[in-house]
Amino acid sequence: MIDYKTFKKGYLNEWVDQSQAARKAAEELANKDTTSLRDKYKDELPVFSDGGYTIEFKKRNEVRSNGSWYFTWEEAMMLFGKPDKDGWRLPGLKDFKFLVEPEGDFSFSNGTGFFKNGLTLPADGTMSTPGVAKAVGIVGSYWTNYDPPKMSQQTHLSWMLSFTDATCYLGMTSKTNYLSVRLVREVK
Repeated sequence: MIDYKTFKKGYLNEWVDQSQAARKAAEELANKDTTSLRDKYKDELPVFSDGGYTIEFKKRNEVRSNGSWYFTWEEAMMLFGKPDKDGWRLPGLKDFKFLVEPEGDFSFSNGTGFFKNGLTLPADGTMSTPGVAKAVGIVGSYWTNYDPPKMSQQTHLSWMLSFTDATCYLGMTSKTNYLSVRLVREVK
């Protein structure tokens, strides 16, 4: 048995603080299975880093003044293609590669895509005809700022991040489709 009277007051306080931190960490570990990623990261901006290149995603998708969260690629580029005063911009392929590589870092639950690194993206579906949303809660599709070269046969297509309950991938779709937008910025 330890006689705490022999400890210096400062050391005892430090020991108590460390014990409380250890207890809290043990409690969090015990509750890990019941804590969803959404709850864990709800107040944090996920930050991703790869070889000195570091970005953070905004907490929420962009929304139009009428409440819609769908944009054509041209609209997304016009509104978010260049960084705003705070550095927020439409993500590129490199930005979304943080999410889809390595494989296995993605799960889907209740209409939301969860990434092990903390980012959550709602499966807001898409619109190919204005005002007619489809696959809401089933598919999430997000624009990138990548415009294929003009000499390409695919100038009417652009890259997107897309996911369903089974998988998450980078693919191409028509620039006239309406998809969601989640902005990123580089962390200095």
